[in-house]
Amino acid sequence: MTPQEMLDITKKHQINRIIDKTEALIVEKGFIYDGTTFDLDAASQTKWLTLKILQGTISFPVDISPRSGVYTLTEANLDAFLAAGLAVVQGYKDSGRLLRLQVEAAPNIDDLIVIVDNRT
Repeated sequence: MTPQEMLDITKKHQINRIIDKTEALIVEKGFIYDGTTFDLDAASQTKWLTLKILQGTISFPVDISPRSGVYTLTEANLDAFLAAGLAVVQGYKDSGRLLRLQVEAAPNIDDLIVIVDNRT
């Protein structure tokens, strides 16, 4: 295997780890709105966005499920609720993108191995 092939394979693995960690952090952390923690797994993201899509056809307030208990979401708070979740998702996606770009730009293995994903 040539040094370039090794570099390309290592970059691909490191990028996959960054993507996996980004998704894991989003799911693990969720988001906090009004002092309550909500999930951000793919199914939950779909549910939250569906509230916006159906905003004109459903009656508010609606009871939704945070990580524990029940939360009553008003129509007046819907946009702020969604913005809070989106900010968390976008923050992790942005930080993952910065790491990915560093990995892609690494000219050799020595420069690649010093790139550390220390996001928590």
